[in-house]
Amino acid sequence: MKLSLRPFRIPFARALLHAPVFAVLSFSTLLAADPVFNTPASWPTGNNAANRTWYAQGTWWAWLPAGGTGSRVWKRTGEGQWEAQSYLDKALRDLPGHADIWCENFLVVAVLTDGSTLAVTALAPDSASGGYRQIINPLSWDGEGKVSNARISMDINNTFWALWAADGPDGRRVLVKGIRGSLSAPGQTVTLGSGLAGSDACSILRLNAGVISIWAESGRLLASRHSSKAPDTTWYGPDVVLERSGFAGGTLSLRVPPAMTNGMRLTAAYTSGNSVAGLVLMRRELEWSLVDLTGLSGHGVFAPAVVWQDKKPLLIYASVGAGGSNALWSVPLKGDTLEISGQSSLLLGPVDGLSGPCLPKSIPPDTPLLVLASDSSGNVYEVFLSH
Repeated sequence: MKLSLRPFRIPFARALLHAPVFAVLSFSTLLAADPVFNTPASWPTGNNAANRTWYAQGTWWAWLPAGGTGSRVWKRTGEGQWEAQSYLDKALRDLPGHADIWCENFLVVAVLTDGSTLAVTALAPDSASGGYRQIINPLSWDGEGKVSNARISMDINNTFWALWAADGPDGRRVLVKGIRGSLSAPGQTVTLGSGLAGSDACSILRLNAGVISIWAESGRLLASRHSSKAPDTTWYGPDVVLERSGFAGGTLSLRVPPAMTNGMRLTAAYTSGNSVAGLVLMRRELEWSLVDLTGLSGHGVFAPAVVWQDKKPLLIYASVGAGGSNALWSVPLKGDTLEISGQSSLLLGPVDGLSGPCLPKSIPPDTPLLVLASDSSGNVYEVFLSH
Protein backbone atom coordinates (compact mmCIF):
# COMPACT_ATOMS: atom_id res chain seq x y z
CA MET A 1 0.00 0.00 0.00
CA LYS A 2 1.56 3.29 -1.08
CA LEU A 3 1.27 6.16 1.36
CA SER A 4 2.08 9.82 0.97
CA LEU A 5 2.68 11.46 4.35
CA ARG A 6 2.72 15.05 5.47
CA PRO A 7 3.23 16.10 9.13
CA PHE A 8 0.81 18.41 10.91
CA ARG A 9 -0.19 19.08 14.51
CA ILE A 10 -3.49 18.81 16.34
CA PRO A 11 -4.05 20.65 19.66
CA PHE A 12 -3.83 18.29 22.60
CA ALA A 13 -5.54 19.74 25.65
CA ARG A 14 -6.19 16.87 27.99
CA ALA A 15 -3.12 14.67 27.82
CA LEU A 16 0.27 15.75 29.05
CA LEU A 17 2.34 15.55 25.88
CA HIS A 18 2.16 16.90 22.33
CA ALA A 19 3.17 14.74 19.41
CA PRO A 20 3.31 15.16 15.60
CA VAL A 21 0.91 13.13 13.49
CA PHE A 22 0.74 12.41 9.78
CA ALA A 23 -2.12 12.85 7.35
CA VAL A 24 -2.62 10.12 4.76
CA LEU A 25 -2.97 11.94 1.46
CA SER A 26 -3.36 8.95 -0.85
CA PHE A 27 -4.09 5.31 -0.30
CA SER A 28 -5.48 2.19 -1.92
CA THR A 29 -8.00 -0.32 -0.65
CA LEU A 30 -6.49 -3.30 1.16
CA LEU A 31 -8.57 -6.46 1.40
CA ALA A 32 -6.76 -8.91 3.63
CA ALA A 33 -7.45 -12.58 3.01
CA ASP A 34 -5.00 -13.63 5.71
CA PRO A 35 -4.79 -12.51 9.35
CA VAL A 36 -2.40 -9.67 10.16
CA PHE A 37 -1.71 -10.81 13.75
CA ASN A 38 -2.90 -13.25 16.38
CA THR A 39 -3.93 -12.91 20.02
CA PRO A 40 -4.51 -15.60 22.71
CA ALA A 41 -8.18 -14.55 23.01
CA SER A 42 -11.09 -15.82 20.93
CA TRP A 43 -12.80 -13.13 18.81
CA PRO A 44 -10.64 -10.33 20.29
CA THR A 45 -12.31 -7.59 18.23
CA GLY A 46 -15.73 -8.66 19.54
CA ASN A 47 -19.20 -8.99 18.05
CA ASN A 48 -20.90 -6.26 20.04
CA ALA A 49 -19.92 -3.03 18.27
CA ALA A 50 -17.33 -2.10 20.91
CA ASN A 51 -14.90 0.66 19.96
CA ARG A 52 -11.42 -0.84 20.27
CA THR A 53 -9.47 1.06 17.59
CA TRP A 54 -8.36 4.66 17.14
CA TYR A 55 -6.10 6.78 14.91
CA ALA A 56 -3.33 8.89 16.51
CA GLN A 57 0.34 9.73 16.10
CA GLY A 58 0.16 8.97 12.40
CA THR A 59 -1.12 5.40 12.62
CA TRP A 60 -3.81 3.03 13.86
CA TRP A 61 -3.98 1.44 17.32
CA ALA A 62 -6.06 -1.38 18.79
CA TRP A 63 -6.84 -2.27 22.42
CA LEU A 64 -7.70 -5.98 22.53
CA PRO A 65 -8.07 -8.75 25.15
CA ALA A 66 -4.99 -10.89 25.83
CA GLY A 67 -6.61 -14.11 26.96
CA GLY A 68 -6.38 -14.60 30.72
CA THR A 69 -3.80 -11.85 31.22
CA GLY A 70 -5.75 -8.63 30.86
CA SER A 71 -5.50 -6.68 27.61
CA ARG A 72 -2.84 -5.55 25.16
CA VAL A 73 -2.39 -2.45 23.00
CA TRP A 74 -1.31 -2.98 19.38
CA LYS A 75 0.24 -0.46 16.95
CA ARG A 76 0.04 -0.70 13.16
CA THR A 77 3.60 -0.27 11.89
CA GLY A 78 3.19 -0.95 8.18
CA GLU A 79 1.07 -2.65 5.56
CA GLY A 80 -0.36 -5.74 7.23
CA GLN A 81 2.07 -5.31 10.14
CA TRP A 82 1.11 -4.80 13.79
CA GLU A 83 3.36 -4.62 16.84
CA ALA A 84 2.32 -5.48 20.40
CA GLN A 85 3.10 -2.66 22.86
CA SER A 86 4.53 -5.05 25.44
CA TYR A 87 5.85 -2.25 27.66
CA LEU A 88 2.20 -1.67 28.69
CA ASP A 89 1.54 -5.34 29.56
CA LYS A 90 2.46 -4.98 33.24
CA ALA A 91 0.12 -2.01 33.71
CA LEU A 92 -2.80 -3.83 32.03
CA ARG A 93 -2.16 -7.41 33.19
CA ASP A 94 -4.35 -7.34 36.32
CA LEU A 95 -7.22 -5.36 34.77
CA PRO A 96 -10.25 -6.81 32.95
CA GLY A 97 -9.53 -7.65 29.33
CA HIS A 98 -12.43 -6.39 27.17
CA ALA A 99 -12.19 -2.69 26.32
CA ASP A 100 -14.38 0.05 24.92
CA ILE A 101 -12.37 3.20 24.29
CA TRP A 102 -12.92 6.94 24.06
CA CYS A 103 -10.23 8.93 22.26
CA GLU A 104 -9.81 12.66 21.69
CA ASN A 105 -6.70 14.80 21.13
CA PHE A 106 -4.44 11.79 21.78
CA LEU A 107 -5.92 11.02 25.21
CA VAL A 108 -7.29 7.45 25.31
CA VAL A 109 -9.69 6.35 28.06
CA ALA A 110 -10.97 2.77 28.31
CA VAL A 111 -13.65 1.02 30.30
CA LEU A 112 -12.62 -2.62 30.76
CA THR A 113 -14.74 -5.57 31.80
CA ASP A 114 -14.46 -9.28 32.52
CA GLY A 115 -16.73 -11.39 34.68
CA SER A 116 -18.35 -9.08 37.25
CA THR A 117 -15.60 -6.44 37.45
CA LEU A 118 -15.24 -3.14 35.63
CA ALA A 119 -12.29 -0.77 35.51
CA VAL A 120 -11.35 2.54 33.91
CA THR A 121 -7.85 3.64 32.94
CA ALA A 122 -6.25 6.22 30.64
CA LEU A 123 -3.26 6.46 28.31
CA ALA A 124 -1.36 9.43 26.90
CA PRO A 125 1.46 9.63 24.33
CA ASP A 126 4.92 8.72 25.60
CA SER A 127 7.95 10.21 23.85
CA ALA A 128 10.33 7.58 25.25
CA SER A 129 8.54 4.58 23.72
CA GLY A 130 6.96 6.32 20.76
CA GLY A 131 3.68 4.92 22.00
CA TYR A 132 1.58 5.40 25.14
CA ARG A 133 1.92 5.38 28.91
CA GLN A 134 -0.67 4.94 31.64
CA ILE A 135 -1.37 8.30 33.33
CA ILE A 136 -3.81 7.40 36.16
CA ASN A 137 -4.19 4.73 38.77
CA PRO A 138 -6.89 2.43 37.40
CA LEU A 139 -10.30 2.71 39.05
CA SER A 140 -12.20 -0.57 39.59
CA TRP A 141 -15.70 -1.39 40.87
CA ASP A 142 -18.16 -4.28 41.08
CA GLY A 143 -20.60 -4.59 38.19
CA GLU A 144 -23.44 -5.91 40.42
CA GLY A 145 -23.74 -9.13 38.43
CA LYS A 146 -22.12 -10.86 35.47
CA VAL A 147 -21.18 -8.10 33.04
CA SER A 148 -21.54 -8.78 29.33
CA ASN A 149 -20.91 -5.43 27.73
CA ALA A 150 -19.56 -1.98 28.71
CA ARG A 151 -19.37 1.37 26.91
CA ILE A 152 -17.83 4.75 27.74
CA SER A 153 -18.42 8.37 26.72
CA MET A 154 -17.79 11.88 28.06
CA ASP A 155 -19.99 14.97 28.46
CA ILE A 156 -19.14 18.67 28.17
CA ASN A 157 -18.08 18.82 31.86
CA ASN A 158 -15.35 16.21 31.28
CA THR A 159 -17.37 13.68 33.26
CA PHE A 160 -16.92 10.18 31.88
CA TRP A 161 -19.91 7.86 31.83
CA ALA A 162 -19.56 4.08 31.93
CA LEU A 163 -22.61 2.06 30.85
CA TRP A 164 -22.89 -1.70 31.14
CA ALA A 165 -25.31 -4.64 31.07
CA ALA A 166 -25.33 -7.02 34.06
CA ASP A 167 -27.28 -10.06 35.17
CA GLY A 168 -29.26 -9.56 38.37
CA PRO A 169 -31.98 -11.28 40.42
CA ASP A 170 -34.66 -9.60 38.28
CA GLY A 171 -32.99 -10.33 34.95
CA ARG A 172 -30.50 -8.39 32.88
CA ARG A 173 -30.21 -4.69 33.75
CA VAL A 174 -28.56 -1.67 32.16
CA LEU A 175 -26.46 0.34 34.66
CA VAL A 176 -24.50 3.59 34.44
CA LYS A 177 -21.90 5.39 36.56
CA GLY A 178 -20.43 8.89 36.26
CA ILE A 179 -16.71 9.40 36.98
CA ARG A 180 -15.40 12.89 37.70
CA GLY A 181 -12.18 14.41 38.99
CA SER A 182 -9.81 13.25 36.24
CA LEU A 183 -11.18 9.70 36.54
CA SER A 184 -10.57 9.56 40.29
CA ALA A 185 -14.04 10.25 41.75
CA PRO A 186 -16.65 7.60 40.86
CA GLY A 187 -20.32 8.42 41.42
CA GLN A 188 -23.20 6.19 42.35
CA THR A 189 -24.34 3.34 40.12
CA VAL A 190 -27.75 4.10 38.59
CA THR A 191 -30.11 1.48 37.13
CA LEU A 192 -31.63 2.78 33.90
CA GLY A 193 -33.69 -0.28 32.94
CA SER A 194 -34.25 -3.99 33.38
CA GLY A 195 -35.42 -6.82 31.18
CA LEU A 196 -32.60 -6.14 28.74
CA ALA A 197 -33.08 -8.15 25.55
CA GLY A 198 -29.69 -9.35 24.32
CA SER A 199 -26.42 -9.06 26.20
CA ASP A 200 -24.94 -6.57 23.72
CA ALA A 201 -27.90 -4.29 23.16
CA CYS A 202 -26.92 -1.12 25.03
CA SER A 203 -24.71 1.87 24.28
CA ILE A 204 -23.99 5.47 25.32
CA LEU A 205 -22.84 8.59 23.45
CA ARG A 206 -22.46 12.31 24.03
CA LEU A 207 -25.46 14.30 22.83
CA ASN A 208 -25.40 18.10 23.02
CA ALA A 209 -23.79 18.90 26.39
CA GLY A 210 -24.87 15.65 28.05
CA VAL A 211 -25.08 11.97 27.15
CA ILE A 212 -27.75 9.62 25.87
CA SER A 213 -28.07 5.90 26.53
CA ILE A 214 -30.06 3.53 24.32
CA TRP A 215 -30.83 -0.11 25.07
CA ALA A 216 -33.13 -2.89 23.89
CA GLU A 217 -35.85 -4.42 25.97
CA SER A 218 -38.19 -7.09 24.64
CA GLY A 219 -40.22 -5.50 21.84
CA ARG A 220 -38.68 -2.00 21.95
CA LEU A 221 -35.69 0.32 22.02
CA LEU A 222 -35.55 2.79 24.93
CA ALA A 223 -33.49 5.93 25.56
CA SER A 224 -32.54 7.87 28.70
CA ARG A 225 -30.71 11.20 28.76
CA HIS A 226 -28.49 12.96 31.27
CA SER A 227 -28.02 16.74 31.28
CA SER A 228 -24.60 18.11 32.16
CA LYS A 229 -26.35 20.43 34.65
CA ALA A 230 -28.14 17.63 36.52
CA PRO A 231 -26.89 15.52 39.44
CA ASP A 232 -25.24 12.26 38.44
CA THR A 233 -28.24 10.22 39.61
CA THR A 234 -30.84 12.26 37.67
CA TRP A 235 -31.63 10.72 34.30
CA TYR A 236 -34.57 11.70 32.09
CA GLY A 237 -36.80 9.08 30.49
CA PRO A 238 -36.81 6.38 29.44
CA ASP A 239 -38.41 7.36 26.15
CA VAL A 240 -39.55 4.84 23.56
CA VAL A 241 -37.37 4.99 20.44
CA LEU A 242 -38.83 1.99 18.65
CA GLU A 243 -41.68 -0.36 19.47
CA ARG A 244 -42.28 -3.40 17.30
CA SER A 245 -44.00 -6.70 17.97
CA GLY A 246 -41.54 -9.57 18.01
CA PHE A 247 -38.50 -7.30 18.29
CA ALA A 248 -35.69 -9.00 20.23
CA GLY A 249 -32.47 -7.10 20.84
CA GLY A 250 -29.32 -8.44 19.24
CA THR A 251 -26.59 -5.84 18.75
CA LEU A 252 -26.74 -2.04 18.89
CA SER A 253 -24.34 0.58 17.50
CA LEU A 254 -24.72 4.32 18.14
CA ARG A 255 -23.01 6.88 15.88
CA VAL A 256 -22.97 10.66 15.71
CA PRO A 257 -22.94 11.96 12.11
CA PRO A 258 -20.46 14.65 11.04
CA ALA A 259 -21.52 18.21 11.85
CA MET A 260 -24.25 19.67 9.65
CA THR A 261 -25.17 16.35 8.02
CA ASN A 262 -28.74 17.09 6.88
CA GLY A 263 -29.80 17.84 10.44
CA MET A 264 -29.02 14.33 11.66
CA ARG A 265 -28.17 14.08 15.35
CA LEU A 266 -27.66 10.38 16.01
CA THR A 267 -28.03 6.97 14.37
CA ALA A 268 -28.77 3.66 16.09
CA ALA A 269 -28.18 0.55 13.96
CA TYR A 270 -29.60 -2.62 15.49
CA THR A 271 -30.39 -6.25 14.84
CA SER A 272 -33.37 -8.22 16.07
CA GLY A 273 -32.00 -11.62 16.90
CA ASN A 274 -29.80 -12.62 13.95
CA SER A 275 -32.25 -12.03 11.15
CA VAL A 276 -33.53 -8.45 10.82
CA ALA A 277 -31.46 -5.27 10.68
CA GLY A 278 -32.82 -1.77 11.08
CA LEU A 279 -31.68 1.80 11.56
CA VAL A 280 -33.19 4.49 13.76
CA LEU A 281 -32.39 8.12 12.96
CA MET A 282 -32.79 11.13 15.28
CA ARG A 283 -32.98 14.56 13.63
CA ARG A 284 -34.36 16.66 16.46
CA GLU A 285 -34.47 16.10 20.19
CA LEU A 286 -36.27 12.76 20.65
CA GLU A 287 -37.76 12.80 17.14
CA TRP A 288 -37.01 9.37 15.72
CA SER A 289 -37.60 7.84 12.30
CA LEU A 290 -37.13 4.22 11.22
CA VAL A 291 -35.05 3.29 8.17
CA ASP A 292 -35.78 -0.13 6.67
CA LEU A 293 -32.66 -2.16 5.87
CA THR A 294 -34.27 -5.30 4.48
CA GLY A 295 -32.66 -6.69 1.35
CA LEU A 296 -29.05 -6.61 2.54
CA SER A 297 -26.73 -9.17 0.98
CA GLY A 298 -25.95 -12.28 2.99
CA HIS A 299 -28.01 -14.17 5.55
CA GLY A 300 -28.25 -13.71 9.31
CA VAL A 301 -27.13 -10.07 9.36
CA PHE A 302 -25.42 -8.96 12.59
CA ALA A 303 -23.36 -6.09 14.05
CA PRO A 304 -24.42 -3.30 11.63
CA ALA A 305 -22.97 0.22 12.04
CA VAL A 306 -23.18 3.47 10.08
CA VAL A 307 -19.94 5.25 9.19
CA TRP A 308 -19.20 8.36 7.14
CA GLN A 309 -16.39 8.09 4.61
CA ASP A 310 -15.59 11.44 3.00
CA LYS A 311 -18.97 12.67 4.32
CA LYS A 312 -20.76 9.84 2.52
CA PRO A 313 -22.68 7.37 4.72
CA LEU A 314 -22.04 3.63 4.53
CA LEU A 315 -23.50 0.71 6.42
CA ILE A 316 -20.89 -1.85 7.50
CA TYR A 317 -22.26 -5.20 8.64
CA ALA A 318 -21.55 -8.93 8.93
CA SER A 319 -23.53 -11.89 7.64
CA VAL A 320 -23.64 -15.57 8.53
CA GLY A 321 -22.72 -17.92 5.69
CA ALA A 322 -23.00 -21.65 5.13
CA GLY A 323 -21.16 -23.72 7.70
CA GLY A 324 -20.35 -20.70 9.85
CA SER A 325 -18.20 -18.94 7.24
CA ASN A 326 -19.08 -15.30 7.87
CA ALA A 327 -18.34 -12.21 5.78
CA LEU A 328 -18.16 -8.41 6.13
CA TRP A 329 -20.04 -6.15 3.74
CA SER A 330 -20.55 -2.44 3.02
CA VAL A 331 -23.51 -0.81 1.33
CA PRO A 332 -23.93 2.89 0.38
CA LEU A 333 -26.72 4.91 1.99
CA LYS A 334 -28.53 8.04 0.80
CA GLY A 335 -27.06 11.14 2.37
CA ASP A 336 -30.38 12.68 3.40
CA THR A 337 -32.43 9.66 4.51
CA LEU A 338 -29.83 6.90 5.08
CA GLU A 339 -31.90 4.55 2.95
CA ILE A 340 -29.98 1.93 0.96
CA SER A 341 -28.81 3.48 -2.32
CA GLY A 342 -26.75 0.73 -3.99
CA GLN A 343 -25.55 -2.84 -3.94
CA SER A 344 -23.65 -4.43 -1.07
CA SER A 345 -19.90 -4.91 -1.61
CA LEU A 346 -17.94 -7.74 -0.04
CA LEU A 347 -15.19 -6.40 2.22
CA LEU A 348 -13.79 -9.52 3.83
CA GLY A 349 -14.44 -13.23 3.85
CA PRO A 350 -15.93 -15.66 3.95
CA VAL A 351 -13.91 -16.73 7.00
CA ASP A 352 -14.91 -19.48 9.44
CA GLY A 353 -16.42 -17.89 12.55
CA LEU A 354 -15.59 -14.32 11.50
CA SER A 355 -16.75 -11.66 13.97
CA GLY A 356 -18.66 -8.50 13.22
CA PRO A 357 -16.80 -5.31 12.21
CA CYS A 358 -14.70 -3.44 14.79
CA LEU A 359 -14.86 0.26 13.92
CA PRO A 360 -13.51 3.49 15.46
CA LYS A 361 -15.90 6.12 16.75
CA SER A 362 -14.34 8.72 14.44
CA ILE A 363 -11.36 9.30 12.15
CA PRO A 364 -9.48 12.43 11.03
CA PRO A 365 -10.23 13.83 7.56
CA ASP A 366 -8.38 12.29 4.62
CA THR A 367 -7.59 9.13 6.60
CA PRO A 368 -8.56 5.67 5.31
CA LEU A 369 -11.11 3.90 7.49
CA LEU A 370 -9.77 0.77 9.16
CA VAL A 371 -12.13 -2.15 9.78
CA LEU A 372 -10.92 -5.04 11.94
CA ALA A 373 -12.51 -8.45 12.45
CA SER A 374 -11.39 -11.68 14.14
CA ASP A 375 -12.15 -15.37 14.58
CA SER A 376 -12.34 -17.95 17.35
CA SER A 377 -8.61 -18.74 17.04
CA GLY A 378 -7.66 -15.16 17.89
CA ASN A 379 -6.69 -14.25 14.32
CA VAL A 380 -7.22 -10.57 13.48
CA TYR A 381 -8.03 -9.40 9.94
CA GLU A 382 -7.95 -5.86 8.54
CA VAL A 383 -9.50 -4.05 5.59
CA PHE A 384 -9.32 -0.39 4.59
CA LEU A 385 -12.10 1.52 2.87
CA SER A 386 -11.02 3.94 0.15
CA HIS A 387 -12.71 7.23 -0.63
